[in-house]
Amino acid sequence: MRASPPRAWGLLGLLGLGACDGEDEGASGSCGAGADEQVFVVQQMSFVRGEDGVSEGFDLDGIDGASCGVPDFASPGGDEGIDNAFSYLLPALELTEAAAVEQLLQDAIDTGQLLLTLELSGLDDANDDPCVSLQIGRAVGPPMLGTDGLLLWGQTLAADSSLPAFDAGQIPLIDGGLEADAALSLPVDIFGVALQFDLLRGRMRADLQEDGSITGLFSGGVAVDYVLQVAREEDVDPSLAGIFETLLGLWADLAPDEAGACTQFSVGISYRAVPAFLLR
Repeated sequence: MRASPPRAWGLLGLLGLGACDGEDEGASGSCGAGADEQVFVVQQMSFVRGEDGVSEGFDLDGIDGASCGVPDFASPGGDEGIDNAFSYLLPALELTEAAAVEQLLQDAIDTGQLLLTLELSGLDDANDDPCVSLQIGRAVGPPMLGTDGLLLWGQTLAADSSLPAFDAGQIPLIDGGLEADAALSLPVDIFGVALQFDLLRGRMRADLQEDGSITGLFSGGVAVDYVLQVAREEDVDPSLAGIFETLLGLWADLAPDEAGACTQFSVGISYRAVPAFLLR
């Protein structure tokens, strides 16, 4: 049975929230003359799964091997040290009420409550370009949906001026893809419950597709203490909160404290973004 809205959004808070660490959020600047600005809105999001020791993602801690006893993955291309501890938790969580979280994340996009935008400027070549500027921001809805239930391509949305955009700075585009630091802080207010969708010290990848869309992923750390705080204070089933406390103690893999205990767990989120227009 699907969870009631307040409890379900409490679960979304458990699975994808953190506290912004206040570090530098990218270098500002522009790559100068080039093609007009291109805007994309994230149409779909889902958690990155790992299988047989392989996962998409990034090496977030610079450690190849186990951190706090949690094994790293290898990328599909063979790179070692990929951090995605949350994928170890997913099989257990999908047997509980938390199985609804991924759909709730998609529902937030479809209803216009979580409209994440990517803005590229200075893009002269869609395959290789030494300097492209990237900003990540928010838009406000309500959006238009297609017959497939997903955001329509090419629609006009209003920029959310209440939130500062994250400026990833000047990035090279290589073989149609770019990578950048990405400090995401995306507040969502659902049924009066204020949630903060953050990835700490994150990284992102964006790959330009031939059909004009972008696919990629966001990756970063989520603070264990914040998750447990949400579990204790929001409308979350006490037994589920207990499961989180046990699992997070086993699978936290980032940011060890002075005693050597990891205080964050790594998570990866894949996405697809489609062209859009922004009203300032």
